[in-house]
Amino acid sequence: MKWTFKTNSKINTQESVIIKAMEQKGQDIDELDSYIRGVNDQELKGVLLKLKNELRKPGASWEIVRKTLYSLWNKNKDALIEILPFILK
Repeated sequence: MKWTFKTNSKINTQESVIIKAMEQKGQDIDELDSYIRGVNDQELKGVLLKLKNELRKPGASWEIVRKTLYSLWNKNKDALIEILPFILK
């Protein structure tokens, strides 16, 4: 007996978009990791690590991310501007 399956191309397209987004997020986190490794200020590094860890969580809380970004803004505006592309992608 021969089995045939009909695939839903819309679902396949959505899955590939999700996979590409996940791969891109992984690349952005890697770039953020590289940036953090290059930071010498330990206090700034701590804030960046807190932000990175929160962003990695599946259900990241916007309130925590917002507070961490605000803290980063107060500590070093240039660092915030440099990492924004990694976060926004």
